[in-house]
Amino acid sequence: MRQSRAQALIAGAAIVTAAALAAAVLHYRQSNRRPRRTYDYSDRSGFPRPPAEMRGAAAKKERAQGPLSFEARTTT
Repeated sequence: MRQSRAQALIAGAAIVTAAALAAAVLHYRQSNRRPRRTYDYSDRSGFPRPPAEMRGAAAKKERAQGPLSFEARTTT
Protein backbone atom coordinates (compact mmCIF):
# COMPACT_ATOMS: atom_id res chain seq x y z
CA MET A 1 0.00 0.00 0.00
CA ARG A 2 1.09 3.48 -0.64
CA GLN A 3 1.58 5.84 2.29
CA SER A 4 -1.29 8.22 1.37
CA ARG A 5 -3.78 5.35 0.97
CA ALA A 6 -2.84 3.93 4.37
CA GLN A 7 -3.23 7.36 5.94
CA ALA A 8 -6.66 7.75 4.31
CA LEU A 9 -7.78 4.38 5.69
CA ILE A 10 -6.56 5.27 9.18
CA ALA A 11 -8.25 8.66 9.01
CA GLY A 12 -11.50 7.05 7.84
CA ALA A 13 -11.39 4.51 10.65
CA ALA A 14 -10.74 7.31 13.15
CA ILE A 15 -13.73 9.29 11.87
CA VAL A 16 -16.05 6.30 12.07
CA THR A 17 -14.79 5.49 15.57
CA ALA A 18 -15.27 9.09 16.71
CA ALA A 19 -18.82 9.17 15.30
CA ALA A 20 -19.69 5.90 17.03
CA LEU A 21 -18.24 7.13 20.32
CA ALA A 22 -20.17 10.42 20.07
CA ALA A 23 -23.40 8.54 19.38
CA ALA A 24 -22.79 6.26 22.37
CA VAL A 25 -22.15 9.21 24.68
CA LEU A 26 -25.30 11.03 23.51
CA HIS A 27 -27.38 7.89 23.96
CA TYR A 28 -26.00 7.39 27.46
CA ARG A 29 -26.75 10.99 28.45
CA GLN A 30 -30.30 10.85 27.10
CA SER A 31 -31.10 7.54 28.73
CA ASN A 32 -30.03 8.83 32.15
CA ARG A 33 -32.16 11.98 32.08
CA ARG A 34 -35.10 12.38 34.38
CA PRO A 35 -38.36 11.76 32.58
CA ARG A 36 -40.19 14.93 31.65
CA ARG A 37 -43.34 15.75 33.54
CA THR A 38 -46.44 15.21 31.45
CA TYR A 39 -49.66 17.06 32.08
CA ASP A 40 -53.09 15.57 31.52
CA TYR A 41 -55.59 18.08 30.17
CA SER A 42 -58.10 15.51 28.94
CA ASP A 43 -60.69 16.52 31.54
CA ARG A 44 -60.67 20.20 30.51
CA SER A 45 -62.80 21.74 27.80
CA GLY A 46 -61.20 25.19 27.65
CA PHE A 47 -64.37 26.96 28.65
CA PRO A 48 -64.84 28.54 32.09
CA ARG A 49 -68.46 27.38 31.99
CA PRO A 50 -70.26 24.70 30.00
CA PRO A 51 -70.49 25.43 26.26
CA ALA A 52 -74.27 25.88 26.42
CA GLU A 53 -73.83 28.76 28.89
CA MET A 54 -70.96 30.31 26.90
CA ARG A 55 -72.79 30.47 23.55
CA GLY A 56 -73.41 34.09 22.70
CA ALA A 57 -71.57 35.41 25.76
CA ALA A 58 -69.24 37.59 23.68
CA ALA A 59 -72.13 39.10 21.73
CA LYS A 60 -74.03 39.83 24.94
CA LYS A 61 -70.97 41.52 26.44
CA GLU A 62 -70.40 43.63 23.32
CA ARG A 63 -74.04 44.78 23.28
CA ALA A 64 -73.76 45.78 26.94
CA GLN A 65 -70.50 47.74 26.47
CA GLY A 66 -70.87 48.93 22.90
CA PRO A 67 -68.45 48.07 20.11
CA LEU A 68 -64.75 47.98 20.92
CA SER A 69 -62.68 50.89 19.66
CA PHE A 70 -59.16 50.27 18.45
CA GLU A 71 -58.17 53.94 18.28
CA ALA A 72 -55.14 54.97 20.27
CA ARG A 73 -56.10 57.16 23.18
CA THR A 74 -53.75 59.47 24.98
CA THR A 75 -54.23 60.74 28.48
CA THR A 76 -53.26 64.24 29.49
